[in-house]
Amino acid sequence: MLCFFASQQISAQFYYGIRQEYGKNRVQFNDFDWIFLRFEAFDVYFYRGNEELAENVARLTHKNLPRIESYLDAPLDERVQILVFNNLSDLKQSNVNSNEEDDYNTGGVTRISGSRLFVYFDGDYQNLEKTLKMGLTEVVLSNFLYGSFTQSLANSALLNLPSWYMEGLISYMGDNWNSDIDIKVRDGFYSNQYKRINSLTQLDARYAGHSFWYFIAQTYGDKIIRNIVYMSVVNRDIESGFLYILGKELDEITEDWKAFYADRYASTKEVNLKEKTSLIRGRQNHEITKIVSSANGRFISYVDRRFSQYKVYVYDRETDKKEKVYSGGYRIAQNTDYSYPLLAWHPNNTNLAIITEEEGGTNLSIYDSEKEELTTKPFFRFDKIISFEYAPNGKQFLLSAAKNGQSDIYVYTILNTKIQAITSDAYDDLHPTFISGGSRIVWSSNRPVDTLYPRSDKMFSTENLDLFATDNRELRDDTVAIWRLTRSSEINEIAGEELAPGLVGFYSDRSGIRRQHAVKIDSAIAYVDTTTHYDYFFSEYPLRENEFSLVDATFSKETGLSHSIYLQDGRYRIYENDLSLTNLNSTEAIKVKSKDIRLEGDTPVEAVEDDAIKSLETLYYPGVSRSQLSINILNYNFQGQKKTEETKKEENEPSKRTLLPALDPEDVIAQADDEIEIPPVRNYFLSFFKDNFTVRFDNMFDNPQYQPFTGFVSGDILNQGFNMNFKLGAMDLMHDYRLVAGVRTTFSPLPGTSLAPNAEFVLGVADYKDRIDKFYTYTRRSQVQVLALSNYRRLINNEFNYKVVYPFNPVASAHLSVGYRFDENIRLATDFNQLDQSINYTDYAIARAAYIYDNTRKLGLNLYAGLRYKAFAEYYRNLTVSPSGLYTAGVDARHYLIIHRNFIWANRFAAGTSFGPEKLIYIMGGVDNDFSPNLDQSTPIARENNYIFQTLVTNMRGFFQNTRNGNTFAVVNSELRLPVISYFANRPIRNDFLQNLMIVGFADVGTAWNGPSPYSKENVINTITVPLGTGGQIVLDSQKEPIILGTGFGLRSRLFGYYVRADWAWGIEDGIVLPNVFYISLSTDF
Repeated sequence: MLCFFASQQISAQFYYGIRQEYGKNRVQFNDFDWIFLRFEAFDVYFYRGNEELAENVARLTHKNLPRIESYLDAPLDERVQILVFNNLSDLKQSNVNSNEEDDYNTGGVTRISGSRLFVYFDGDYQNLEKTLKMGLTEVVLSNFLYGSFTQSLANSALLNLPSWYMEGLISYMGDNWNSDIDIKVRDGFYSNQYKRINSLTQLDARYAGHSFWYFIAQTYGDKIIRNIVYMSVVNRDIESGFLYILGKELDEITEDWKAFYADRYASTKEVNLKEKTSLIRGRQNHEITKIVSSANGRFISYVDRRFSQYKVYVYDRETDKKEKVYSGGYRIAQNTDYSYPLLAWHPNNTNLAIITEEEGGTNLSIYDSEKEELTTKPFFRFDKIISFEYAPNGKQFLLSAAKNGQSDIYVYTILNTKIQAITSDAYDDLHPTFISGGSRIVWSSNRPVDTLYPRSDKMFSTENLDLFATDNRELRDDTVAIWRLTRSSEINEIAGEELAPGLVGFYSDRSGIRRQHAVKIDSAIAYVDTTTHYDYFFSEYPLRENEFSLVDATFSKETGLSHSIYLQDGRYRIYENDLSLTNLNSTEAIKVKSKDIRLEGDTPVEAVEDDAIKSLETLYYPGVSRSQLSINILNYNFQGQKKTEETKKEENEPSKRTLLPALDPEDVIAQADDEIEIPPVRNYFLSFFKDNFTVRFDNMFDNPQYQPFTGFVSGDILNQGFNMNFKLGAMDLMHDYRLVAGVRTTFSPLPGTSLAPNAEFVLGVADYKDRIDKFYTYTRRSQVQVLALSNYRRLINNEFNYKVVYPFNPVASAHLSVGYRFDENIRLATDFNQLDQSINYTDYAIARAAYIYDNTRKLGLNLYAGLRYKAFAEYYRNLTVSPSGLYTAGVDARHYLIIHRNFIWANRFAAGTSFGPEKLIYIMGGVDNDFSPNLDQSTPIARENNYIFQTLVTNMRGFFQNTRNGNTFAVVNSELRLPVISYFANRPIRNDFLQNLMIVGFADVGTAWNGPSPYSKENVINTITVPLGTGGQIVLDSQKEPIILGTGFGLRSRLFGYYVRADWAWGIEDGIVLPNVFYISLSTDF
């Protein structure tokens, strides 16, 4: 859980201004024993049992890092640290890449260029390489943009690249154009979402940016990109990069970009899927990511998700009703796992199996549609389940699963949990499906040859996926024989499901659009000896010519109906189609000659040669005994394996045919063996490095403690005044520990007393190693209060705190802390008569508790969506006097609603009270971090309340501080936030100030009071006491409205790295509109 030191802030008691402690949590379920491999330019960190995966990551880094440095012409000057996780579930438990909230003041924070990145394995090395390349690109770009520590002092404040620029460039360099990108980009232009690129955030910005850089590369050449980036960095202006290199203004280039895709997607504009009635229409901003139908076609199950929160629905075609049967996750944008949940229907058409990853483990849930019951149990023995389906007999699962850094095909017997490996080598084996009544298995793999290699050979591939098959019946003979069904260069072919006997559906993106195809497997008897040998024929059929990329599809053989997911105009829709399998246009049938399956000791049988298919014989390789999978079989002599020079020449030439001859296994070994020597494994020892460095000017306390109440409201104590803050943060590589040290001072010396009498010192240590986070802090604050001319009081407090945080889940946590506070009240002597005045010492024991919830997601600078709140209580005990005891309780809730794109309506409700023998006085009025706060001294104070501390309550714009006070308060703040330039601009904005310029309309309403209610007679503002000369007094009803209202407008933006706020507010008191009050302050949020 990383909300405490996210911005290097040390939080003590609960502050009642805008500055609050929120944040998401990292929930840790497992312990990781980290070790690492050290190479010349990088280190690979991994936990034990993950060696093969780490070595493969090292090979990929060795291949890609020099290419990226050369491409950007930006060599790294420091080592890269790469953290490798077995799966995304493990990564979610880690503290690396933690969610970091904006600090209350964005200015002065120097980003120290980091060289760490993390990757996780989803069973597909192609995806792993993409993720690694994007991470390496970000590291190289970060070093290039921010440079060394001294360079970053200037660049971090003056160089602010928009999201689409950076995120898009990282995505472009890490991932080739594919159907997944095409789905998002096509719909982005179709729905006019990319009309205003500046308002895009998160994934939308990434896809739009990727399309922009792809356009630049296709139009001007790929190598021009690094020159554009270089000129942008040199001039600290993105428009200069395009103008100097391409000779065009960014406006013109943006129009060219739109025209490029308008031409590319011209056919899409003519197709309107909305005109066709959809079976299921997804909600706006929701995604439908998976769909599976029952065998009889009655039930359609699908996954509906909103960020990391997902729901599984079952739609009944007979009743035309849908039911939510499972839900999980949270509506946060961090680390969304699109691979789960997985769905599979039992052949009985009643039970739906759901596989999810939760709390660090894998779970299998079974939903009974007849009983409407759900049962869940753990599913062990694999690092990750990639896909699964029931066997036709309903007694087994066919799995693609990752274990020890490689993905393989398994048959899992449900009753006794027995696992049988179908493949066991380093190549990716994904998306298996049963065909021919379970007698055969078809799957996707990136293996270059039709051969199984033993686990001991550390080969792996990041090539594209083709279709392979094996005869499941031969497994009973302890033999695995496989053959290739397709071979398409630079095209992924994903196995789907059986459409008819021997007809397998698959998805291909060979045209840049994911479409559905089918391959039919036929066989004929070739010859008979002691057994029957077959020739195999493969025929391919295109099934769809859709203009929109297919997201996912499912098929029912009993009904002949196909159900497909498409994205159009920002909504996912499920359509029902009759998938006609007759009169299909077929490619030429490719005949593959049978090879006899020869095990050791068998006598080979000579087959009749057929010149017409001689070059295709190697498409079907001899079987490999399952007992041989644990030994090296790379030198196995395959019958008839030698190739002619003509055949080898054909293999090296590109071909438009789907089926191509296989490669020579020995050539594959030579190509796969990357020239890198794996060093010995080293143990990881704790070490720290600089996290960030802050030199900041503002008007706030670093640690917002309650100030001592000295009998009257004093601006000297309530406000720190303009000051400078120096802070240095350090953390370890795994982000398990953080250190922070800081000092804040006004640099206003008091002669004869101190060079910095108004100062603050902070030391903190955070321990995130285990699930329960621990924090140790020490703060010391010194303030000088002016009592009269040359008459001063110095207040010093020292506070020690120990806090623990228990995260319930990624969005909710409990905070408990204990502390000790030691206060000194010193009357500074200005003459000899004052030297004998004693120093007052006070000791306090402190206990605090809080519950924090936060599911917000960041849309931009000071722009959020979602809900966050905190409920808290605390207790102060004076150890020097009795009776003693101060109790407080409060709540601060904030909700951010998207009105349109990045136009936000933000609302806040805060309330607090103090009770017991001693009390806290809440002083309401003004704004946080104000440059020139004013104090209203006319507001009376209930002195009989025995106040010992004071604190400021904001926002209450249109009024001065201390407009209302009391031991209880409540306030509501409401703001409309419109980033006016980015919202309306149709072109990229080069100026950071204009990019973040925001117009705000606001209203504040609230009060502070004594007694049971604001209108109680105990509330001192409701009465006026008039003393009489005879010693008595008259108490009059003041007829003053205790609740006050402020309204107005403001401007917000970032200037030289600082988030500056200007507000013009008019207070309304007793129905009278008060004169305008202007505020200039430095603070985010309200």
